[in-house]
Amino acid sequence: MKNILYILLLIPILFSCEKDADIEIPNSEPQLVVANFISPNEDSVRLKLTWSTPIYNYSSNPYSHGPESEPNANVIIQKGGIDYPLQFDPLAETYISTVPNFAVGDEVNLKISLEGQPNITSKCTIPPAPKYILEYEGLKEIVYPDGWSEYYFQYKFTCKDIGDNNYYRVNFMRYYRLINTPYYGSMYNEGNELFELSENESVTIRLSFYKDSSQPITYDSLKSFVLKCDENYYKYHLSIQNYQGDDFFVEPSIIYHNVEGGLGVFGAYNMVTDTTIL
Repeated sequence: MKNILYILLLIPILFSCEKDADIEIPNSEPQLVVANFISPNEDSVRLKLTWSTPIYNYSSNPYSHGPESEPNANVIIQKGGIDYPLQFDPLAETYISTVPNFAVGDEVNLKISLEGQPNITSKCTIPPAPKYILEYEGLKEIVYPDGWSEYYFQYKFTCKDIGDNNYYRVNFMRYYRLINTPYYGSMYNEGNELFELSENESVTIRLSFYKDSSQPITYDSLKSFVLKCDENYYKYHLSIQNYQGDDFFVEPSIIYHNVEGGLGVFGAYNMVTDTTIL
């Protein structure tokens, strides 16, 4: 009885603590947003240039399903003191050039100008091809008490690049046959596909998949894609990976950017591929 009385007395106190918050959201103008990753493995440069969407400000185009592209900017990639202009492709909504060829160690500068907007600049350096050892450790199975099984292909990835702060992204494609019909698709890398490693440091990679005993699936091979990333590429994708959206119960993840005069990221990578025959 005393506990009930205490709760009844406490309720008015709790409600008396309520107070309407009148917080004014400041107006902000849209900014240009850059997205571009360059590589000596690619035969072209493709740059996305869009507008940010401020809080409570939605696209003027009712049929738009994403950020609005900006087609009228002057976009230049500069390497070795030579300017390479990019042309806007209206179908892909992307700025494109097939002229520049990049080599390891090239410092590449980005310059974007648009009337009425601050000039955008950024830069990155082409990283070397990754040096690593990728050891296939076989098909693994975990059997749980309820009889359900989990399957995954396991690899050991060892960094052979010199020094600390070596950035990698590792992805896989699977090639298989279902009733003698060939298929392929990406594989889920448990835990993480981004790594920051020191020389001779190793990580275990598990590629999980569902195995249905009623379907005669035969795995033929696994193809690996190992990217040696610059810091910009790595930190941007890591911040996207850690982003929790509208979850109020986690600390916010600030999206990494390295663009002056706007938002976005300008980075580089160098990729090596290999195939494991199963």
